[in-house]
Order: sequence, then C-alpha cells, then structure tokens
Amino acid sequence: MLAACLLALSTAALAQPPMAALVTRPGERIENVIETDDGTLYFTGVFNSEVLRRTPDGEVEVFVDSLSFPQGILPYGDGFVIDSQDREPDFTAPGGFSFAGLGARLSVVDADGNVVDTLNGPDDDAFYNGMAFVGPDALLIADPGGERLLRADLSNGAVEVWLDSDVIRASTGDDSFPNGLKVHDGWAYFSRGDIYRIEIGADGRPAGTPILAAVTGGTDDFDVAPDGTIFASSGNDIVMTTVDGDSMVFVDEECPFCTAARVSRDGASLYITGGGLPFLPNPPPGHVSRVSLESVCGRACLEEHLDSYLQAVFENDPAAAMLAPEHRATENAVDFGPGEGPWANTTGYGDVQRRYADPETGQAAYFGYLREGDMDNIVSVRIRVEDRVVTEAEWTIARDGQFGLMDAAGLAANPPPPEEVLPMDERTSRFMMVAIANGYFQALQDHDGEYIPHFDTCERVENGVKVTHRPLSQPLGGPPPEPVEEADDEAPSLADEEISGDCVAGFEIFRDGIAEATMRRFPLVDEVAGVVFGATIFRRPEGNTNRRNLLTEYFYVREGRLAGIWAAMYYLDPQAPWSSGWENR
Repeated sequence: MLAACLLALSTAALAQPPMAALVTRPGERIENVIETDDGTLYFTGVFNSEVLRRTPDGEVEVFVDSLSFPQGILPYGDGFVIDSQDREPDFTAPGGFSFAGLGARLSVVDADGNVVDTLNGPDDDAFYNGMAFVGPDALLIADPGGERLLRADLSNGAVEVWLDSDVIRASTGDDSFPNGLKVHDGWAYFSRGDIYRIEIGADGRPAGTPILAAVTGGTDDFDVAPDGTIFASSGNDIVMTTVDGDSMVFVDEECPFCTAARVSRDGASLYITGGGLPFLPNPPPGHVSRVSLESVCGRACLEEHLDSYLQAVFENDPAAAMLAPEHRATENAVDFGPGEGPWANTTGYGDVQRRYADPETGQAAYFGYLREGDMDNIVSVRIRVEDRVVTEAEWTIARDGQFGLMDAAGLAANPPPPEEVLPMDERTSRFMMVAIANGYFQALQDHDGEYIPHFDTCERVENGVKVTHRPLSQPLGGPPPEPVEEADDEAPSLADEEISGDCVAGFEIFRDGIAEATMRRFPLVDEVAGVVFGATIFRRPEGNTNRRNLLTEYFYVREGRLAGIWAAMYYLDPQAPWSSGWENR
C-alpha cells in the first residue's frame, strides 16, 4: 500500500560540477592516478601494460612499459612503487573473476622509470590492488585474490596478512572482495562493495573490527580528502560521502566505467579515471578527467549559509545574506523582496531551534521559534544554496491570533526531538523516507493512516498544538487538566479518560475536512538526522468553506518507521492562489 501511494517523486542530485578531459586513450582502461608536487599526473594503463604521465603543459608520454598489468602507483622516495601482476584476472571464469596464479608483485622504480627493486606476492592467491602507506617503508595492500589486507615492508621485503578474510567477511556482510584502499587519520579504509574502515592501533595492527564508512552501491577505488570526505567510483558515477555520512552522486554518468578518484594536492580538484574492458563490444576509451571541487557545499557549509541568512534577516541587512541576483522568497506563499516581509519584523531566535541540511539538493531548513518583537512565532525556513549563494527562501510563519489551530507556547512544551547524528547502520534510505512522508499525505487524503509504518509513541504537533495521546475532553491547545485530589468515586478518573491515538490514528475524522493533499513536495531529506521536509496544500471537500491549509511538516523517521511530525502551517486567504509557487522550481 505504501509503495502504491508513491506518486511522481524524484530526487535531485548535486548540480554537475565543471569537468575537463585531460587524457583519452582508446582501447585502454586507466586504473589509477596520482599527482606529484609539480602537478604531473602518473596513471596506470592496465591492459596495455603501461604507466604513463601527463605533464602540467598537457604532454602525455609512457613512463614505464616493463611491468605487466599495472594497477596502482604511489610516490616512494625519489621514485614510485607500482603494484602489478604477471596476468590479469580471468573475467570469464565460471562464477565470476578468478584470481588464481596471477603473480602479484610490487616494483620500486626510480624517477626515470627504471625498476630498481621487486617484491613478489606471498602466495599464488595474491592479487595486489589498492595500496596506501602506513609508514616510511610500510604499505597496506588490498588483496582481492585472498580477500584480505596485506602489509608489505619495502625495506626488508616482508609481506604478511594484516587483516584476514574471516574478519572481513564477518564484519562487512558482503560477498564482494577488497579493492581500493586508503589510510586517513589513523584509519585504514577499503572498498568491498561499499566502503569500510578499521582503526590502526598504536602497534600498527588492526584495532577492533571494520565498520561501515560509506554506502556507495559498489566501488572500485576511492579517495579520502583531508576533511574526511570520501569520493568513490561507482559504475559511471562518483559518489561523495561527507564526514557526517551525507551521501550523494557528485559526478552523474560522466565517468564511463569509472575506476578511481583522487583528490588533487591542493584540494581544489578531483581526478577521476576509467575506461572499458577491451573484450567488451565498443568499450569507452581510457580517460583521466579533472573535476572542480570549488562549488561543493556540504552540511557545514549549508548550515553556515542558513545561520548567516537568518542573522542578516534579524539585522535587516540583505547585503550580508549572500543572496543570488535571481533570489526568490515567500512568506506563507506570498512573494517578498529583500528588506520586505520577515526582514522588516523578525528580530532573533527563540528558545526552540532545529536545523537540518540536505547536501544532495543543496538545501537547509530551520524549524522553531523566531522572535517578532516580544512574540515567539513558530517558523519554518527553507533555503537553497547554489554556487555558494542563496537562491531560494521559503518561509512558513504561524503567529498567535491567526485563524485556525495555534498555540505558540505549546511548542516549548512539546518540542521536536533534539538534533542528532544517526549511526550509519540505523539510517533509513532516502527513497523510503520520502515514501513514508508522502504516504502520510496520501493517508490524510484516504482518511486511513493505519497502513503507514509508525511507532505507537509517534506524536503530531501542529503549530504547537499536540493532537496525539491527549484526553479527548481537553480542548486542542488547552492546558492539561488539573489533578483532582479527592475525586468522586462515580466520576471518571484521568486514567479512565478516552485518549487520542498516535500520529496516524483517527484519520476518518478528516472525511469532511480534506478532499486532497495537493501540490506535495519533499525538497529536503536529511538522512543523517532522519528528517524529511514535506509541504502540501489541503483541498476541502465540496461545500466545506474552511480555509485551505498551507502545511510545512517535518517528518522524523527512525528504523524505517514514522516517529513524529512537527508542523508550521498557515490558513490561506480564500482569494489566495492554489499554488505556493515552488512546485515547478
């Protein structure tokens, strides 16, 4: 039933960042890339058994052609260390890849590309792939053949198992194999379908067991930026996962057969590589491209823009708000310009404040109290940030004394849950979160909410009025009944009172009030906090002359179930248009 109520829903991705093609090699698959201090790129052409380099002026030349099937390359001393094997995996073997007898080796080469030392794999199962230094001469290596992580000491030639296959299988729950590998801030990260990480102990050994670091849907190689952001190849995409766990498509379908991502030395760009398997029909050429990271605005950036925007409103200083020239803003579906509407009368924060962010759509939202003179209003503010300027601001303001359900003080008594960062393995998928929120709107329209997955403790607070789990004899928005010290034996006690249900109970009462939940939107999904911003307008049944609700709801989703709903809503004037104006933007 829930899936059936999913109408035409779509999820926006990040705007495509500027990209420049640097290298194109027909008939090749470029597996990995690094950048040296002078801006030269070194990259491995696995099927042509070449390591190539591209100078800053754009010249491409062969650097090493004496190694078979090179995979990874890292700077080492005055030269490089390159992992390779005598043979490529058998891609046509029954049941998938076969890594048997590949002849894995590490080769140390000098600045001119001459091999000066070689270190063979520990056994016939070894297949060297991703690698990262954990000391001046010590490497961790992802070994897909043995489904393990190895440690190699280039100073003495020793190779040992660092993390064995049993631990990896038991911890990751994935039937893939280790592939990419990076070391960042005392942790070893490795891809095995998704990306996992394990702490490196003081003794250099693994500390604990692997934990999930990024959900990517399948990754070859990846990189970890200095701030902890992960950029991972995934099919034809690059998936970005921030340190808070926000995950989004950063490069969409513009990296054919993507193999690797590498953050530039200055942190301003991302190098990406790929190319088709030569035995496939019409494979895409091997390629190296550069993608700008300048426009990336993650959670911290969005929250900074939200707070800067609101502070500028409090001070009635539009010039301080970083507004785009085409900036559009509405208050309760009515357009206003800089210096108008909330700019003229909103003076500061109240005691209830909640902030949410959605880096995938470039949006942030505030819900809680904002001050207007000596009055606390219940306010929702949604902004969109593009190229680091605010292009949209959508305000829903509920004031005491307005038409309809309203109790500003009630929000302090029944505030939303505190802001939190949900553990990655406790989060609900973006799709499911929107499905639950949209299902709730559909249930209001169907006048039946019992099919919505929810907790029995789920609360619904609308304009500060708690409408769930309350005595039905108590007026909406009124104070709780005073306890009676000596009740009449024949009078019903508070325990005997009929209590309203949870957040999806009693929807049959809306038959005469809601004909349709129209113009539904879900512009912001905060997967880290487990919150969806949803908006709709209620159409009344024929003959019902009540004003239409312009509704902004914050849906709290936990473990795939609705846990609570907090709303700021406004009752539109009868002459107001049917649209908020945001539906087609």
